Amino acid sequence: MIPSTFPAPDRAEALAAALSFAAMPAAERTAAARAVRTLSAALAAPGAEPTVAALEAALDGADLALRARVGADWPHVAAGVRRALRAWEDPARQAFARRALAGAGPTLADARAAAEATMPPDSARRTLHAIDRFCAAQATTPDQLPATAPALEPMLLRATCETFGVETLKSLRNSVGRVRAAARLVGGARPRSSAAALKALPPVWSAALDAALAPLPKHAASERAILRRLALAAVREGLDPTTLDADFVRRFWAETQSAHAPSYGEKLRAAAAAWNAHAAGGAAAPVTPPAGRPVRVATLDWNEVPAAIRVDFDALVAAAAPTPSTDWAALVGVSDDDLALGLGQLAPAPSAAFPAVQAGTVGNWRDYVKRAWQAAQAGAARDAVRLDELLTPQVFAGVVRLVRAARRQRREDAGERFDPQTKGRREHSVLEGLVSIATRRGVAP
Repeated sequence: MIPSTFPAPDRAEALAAALSFAAMPAAERTAAARAVRTLSAALAAPGAEPTVAALEAALDGADLALRARVGADWPHVAAGVRRALRAWEDPARQAFARRALAGAGPTLADARAAAEATMPPDSARRTLHAIDRFCAAQATTPDQLPATAPALEPMLLRATCETFGVETLKSLRNSVGRVRAAARLVGGARPRSSAAALKALPPVWSAALDAALAPLPKHAASERAILRRLALAAVREGLDPTTLDADFVRRFWAETQSAHAPSYGEKLRAAAAAWNAHAAGGAAAPVTPPAGRPVRVATLDWNEVPAAIRVDFDALVAAAAPTPSTDWAALVGVSDDDLALGLGQLAPAPSAAFPAVQAGTVGNWRDYVKRAWQAAQAGAARDAVRLDELLTPQVFAGVVRLVRAARRQRREDAGERFDPQTKGRREHSVLEGLVSIATRRGVAP
């Protein structure tokens, strides 16, 4: 067992995490976890999450006040918590739950033990055999291989029949599936930030977390989850938002990254930036982002583009407004009666040289011009000062180099192979947009 660097007291969330390693139907497991969190919310005091012992004591001596706080579902909640307590009695499940909450990555030895404890005998025997053959093919032992998808998937994808000592592709697929199933038993329970645990945060942490999460868009789910886990881990170590030390932050980044793919570092850096934006006002201590190379083209603000290029672009947009101003009366017939009734024949509108440009297209074009300016500054056309000077084959080639270099870095960081012969959608979209701009400007790219 790898020792955890975060203390993992037997809190209510550990009891819920232990259910992930119990052999029970999914609906029963979900109901039991919901019952644990419901009772935890009813017992939680500000700044303290109930312990497993407190939950057990609450069941044994439940008073009318507690039953009233839980509500009419008390019988179901009590039954679910008792079911979770029975699962908690297994020392192996306790160890798995503590490790999951502490952020320590599980190994295939843990997956092997979990499969032996939870699977039917025949399935467990086949799974243990598959894990042992897989580890032998890697010239290692189960306790040396992490049971996480980022570590296992590249090896499983390269596995052959010889890896597992089988003869058919069907047997190979079955063996790979057994290793994956065992890894899911221990690798699927990453540190969670349940509503009950967040509700038990001290007020100072609740306020800091709300302020840091407020500017993040709704689709930034990973960044939000990272900040919530940061708050919970800091509370377990007795830290407040103003006393986050560098050693704690460094360990938190490392342990969070260990449970995800290498490209997850980009999410960690975005979460660190969101926290530091909140800390800039002095309400919290800033954190050092995890080290790593950027895997996307650098962000560029529109105002960093030279003013002459922006003026040319604004003139292009104004000439292709999505709703051109037109005098409606001029399109109506000349009859006074028709004019009075508004029933005159509409004359055909003059045809434009190009269709109108919608607002969303304008935003995309602005991004494409920024990419062209970045490519120009990277060496394609350093002296470009007007929009037309960016609409050249040399700049277009520079844009493709920028986009494809970022994609290659992402592939390599994720442990994947970059195929230079495969055309990407991003560079196709950028070049298509730049050609449209050039056509409207009357420039031959």
